[in-house]
Amino acid sequence: MIVAVIALGLLALCLIALLLRTLAKGERTQLRTTRLRVRVPGLPDALSGWTLAFLSDLHVGRMYVSEEQLLGALEEVDPDYLALGGDYAARPMYHDTALALLRRFAQRWPTVCTLGNTDRYQKWDGERLRKQLEEAGARLLVNESHQVQVGAATVEFVGLDEPLHGSADVERALQNAEESPSLRVAIAHSPAVWRELEHLGAHILLCGHTHGGQVRVPGLEAFAVHPGVPRRLSAGLFCYHHRGAARPRMERLASHWRILSRPLRPITASTASGPLLYVTRGVGATGPRVRLFCPPELVAIEFVPDDEGSVEEVGEPDSGSAGERAGR
Repeated sequence: MIVAVIALGLLALCLIALLLRTLAKGERTQLRTTRLRVRVPGLPDALSGWTLAFLSDLHVGRMYVSEEQLLGALEEVDPDYLALGGDYAARPMYHDTALALLRRFAQRWPTVCTLGNTDRYQKWDGERLRKQLEEAGARLLVNESHQVQVGAATVEFVGLDEPLHGSADVERALQNAEESPSLRVAIAHSPAVWRELEHLGAHILLCGHTHGGQVRVPGLEAFAVHPGVPRRLSAGLFCYHHRGAARPRMERLASHWRILSRPLRPITASTASGPLLYVTRGVGATGPRVRLFCPPELVAIEFVPDDEGSVEEVGEPDSGSAGERAGR
């Protein structure tokens, strides 16, 4: 009897493992679009409704979303600008294929991008890549800023170098920045730079690198993320607070699970209380070639003026206090 129960238990475990494996291999092809509505105090009318799309961690060669699916999702969003967060190829042999995809993006949308850790340790020639991207109409920002005029308003992009294999340098990135642009968007491959938000002066910082954990268990934090990144910063929307506190902290406004539960409704937050951080799940896969409860992601961000009370603001309790420090 005991042997039969053990055998049935093992069979059940094998069936569950097979089911999860099937789900995980299928999910890696299921691109989801996350819509954010960011309220900015004093945003000029020219930027009301201005839309930015963000993609990171394409890992071409291990990107199981088809190029046409990705381009179709971008066409549906129809952004005014596209930002890319690095890690473009899974291996050096895919550099040309990844570059061809980046060119397709740049030929359709004004594009800014920065470098990721794989771009650094694969020794992709940064200056050659810069020239190739500029020929296609894209701007590579590595500790640099770039201004875009939208009517009488100025949008400024600040791109930081990858912090672990490169050298993220906020001071250098801001050397040619405007003192008070209408909107400043920072891009960095890894959220390990989150403590720099205060110095960046950006309304929002966009990051990738973590893949959202890639394999998740419902309701729980990611099992593991990369060095220098707290597990709770593996995916989602956060607000940076310092304002005289002994240590800066990241308030979670929308978790990984909250975002997945709202596929059609935009998540709304204001920069009035502090700059925002969004960490995307990315597109491709590394390590295990699967995704589970963590599908590939395109982020569409609409910027609107902060008219108090005009739109719902989304926040949520943390597993602890709302002001739980990011390092815990």
